[in-house]
Amino acid sequence: MMRKCEEIAELLPWYPWGLSPAEAAEVVLHLFRCPQCREEFSQIQALRKAVSEALDDLPGPSPGVWEEVLLRTNGLPLGRLEMGSEFLGLSLGLSWRGKSAPLFVELSLFGERVPIFEFTGGVG
Repeated sequence: MMRKCEEIAELLPWYPWGLSPAEAAEVVLHLFRCPQCREEFSQIQALRKAVSEALDDLPGPSPGVWEEVLLRTNGLPLGRLEMGSEFLGLSLGLSWRGKSAPLFVELSLFGERVPIFEFTGGVG
C-alpha cells in the first residue's frame, strides 16, 4: 500500500533513524517519486544540521561539573544496551561511580528486572 504525503510527512523526522526497515523503504520510494516531500525532507535535514552546529558551538561544562554530577547522582551512566520486547529482554550497562566502573547484566521478564551479573572494577 502506497502512503499519502501526509502520512510520509509524519515519518520524515524519524528517517533514517527510528523507522522499521519497511517504513524506511516506503519513505525512500516516496521521496524518489515526490518532489514536495523531497523538499520537506531537505528542510528537515538542514534544520538538523543547523541545530547540530549550534550545539557544537556551545562551551563545554566548567571544571568540576562532572564531579558534582557524580556526587549528586551516585554515578554516571556511560552506556546501556537493551534488547528484547516487553515480555523478555536483556540489558547490558556500564557506568562510572567515583573510581569504579560497574558493569551489569540484567534479564527483563514481563517488565520486571532480574539482575544476572554485576562487576565493579576499580580504576587507578
